Amino acid sequence: MEMVTPSRHRIFSALGAAIIWGACVLFPGPGGARAADPAAAKGHHPAAPAGVGSLDVFARGNQLHLLLARTLRGEPPGLFYFRSEDAGRTWLPRVRIDSAAPHNPHRGMDAQIAATHEVILAAWMIQGTGLFGSGPIALARSTDGGKSWAPAASPLDDRSTAGHSFLDLAADTAGVFHLTWLDSRDGQQGVRYTRSTDGGKTWEPNQTLKAASCECCWNTLATGGAGEVAVLFRDKDPRDMRVAFSKDGGAAWQVGAPAGSFGWQFNGCPHTGGGLAFSREAGQPVLHSAVWTGRSGQTGVYYTRSTDLGAEWTKPQALGSEKASHPDLAALPDGTIAAVWDVHGNGAGDGIWTALSSDHGVTWNPPVHFARRASATHPRVAAADGEFAVFWTETTDTGESYWRRQPLAKP
Repeated sequence: MEMVTPSRHRIFSALGAAIIWGACVLFPGPGGARAADPAAAKGHHPAAPAGVGSLDVFARGNQLHLLLARTLRGEPPGLFYFRSEDAGRTWLPRVRIDSAAPHNPHRGMDAQIAATHEVILAAWMIQGTGLFGSGPIALARSTDGGKSWAPAASPLDDRSTAGHSFLDLAADTAGVFHLTWLDSRDGQQGVRYTRSTDGGKTWEPNQTLKAASCECCWNTLATGGAGEVAVLFRDKDPRDMRVAFSKDGGAAWQVGAPAGSFGWQFNGCPHTGGGLAFSREAGQPVLHSAVWTGRSGQTGVYYTRSTDLGAEWTKPQALGSEKASHPDLAALPDGTIAAVWDVHGNGAGDGIWTALSSDHGVTWNPPVHFARRASATHPRVAAADGEFAVFWTETTDTGESYWRRQPLAKP
């Protein structure tokens, strides 16, 4: 295992992340029903796309915190926050939170949301001097349950305006916020991390978890209940997924084994990260991952688990067909695990798929075709109030796009 140490203030190259700009989606009201856009109804800027460019959801108890990046025709995107107190059955009115416009948010590079009992934080990339206009990370902070928001302190210590992208944000049970992203401060794209122990008021010096990584696959953070923190990222050579983990709340880190040793050699970026979640079995942490590989003969989504925070992993288990991609997963306290992914290019099999395990991932029920619209993509699954909710975005035949939420019943 590889030990990692804090990075120092270093100027990095202007390399950002080579990204495929995904289609944005129409901004609906909570629950997935499309809401009319007054500007669109008047025909303002008819040549420009409109909709939700990104989606993130964070669960805490029975609360769901939802963050959408919305773009009106001909206008910069904005960030809108929703809160549910009943696991997503109903939602409070949306609140716009961004003081600086997010830069090209899209599925696979979504703006991020996380919450403790007292503070809600949102994080996103703004325009800068990096590749494709990528830039630094901006934060917004709320201390009144999301009713009002204010800009928060920068988490970055490199003082660069180049790209800091593919970020993820999480909060643990101790009230600590954890943030990870990719930047090239050392001359090559690598995985960075910082944490805040005072509700996002200040941030600790940035750490480099892996000096060389894939250039543009999303990272995923997960926290356990006793100081465990893990970051799932795509490695550079080979392009397998790997986990960096901490046993002390993010102070010190190690890099474990690949989460699925496929040995995939690929000189490029597949634009696909993975899902990561903790459960506890007999009081001990179990780390669950859903990963995608493009290795010939093994292409698809796989599940693997670790009982030592990622130092070693079980043999990968295929969860779907070779067309499966964009996985995510979540865990309930009783050891029920939900995995979700999308399928495209498979005709009648296109859409969102799910699979469930009731024994901490040891065995899995057969996959279920959960949402059958061919354009449904990038599902997210959240565990709240003892149940699962699946979120995704999709596009209609007329080019209008929107987001969906649907409960996923336990086995």
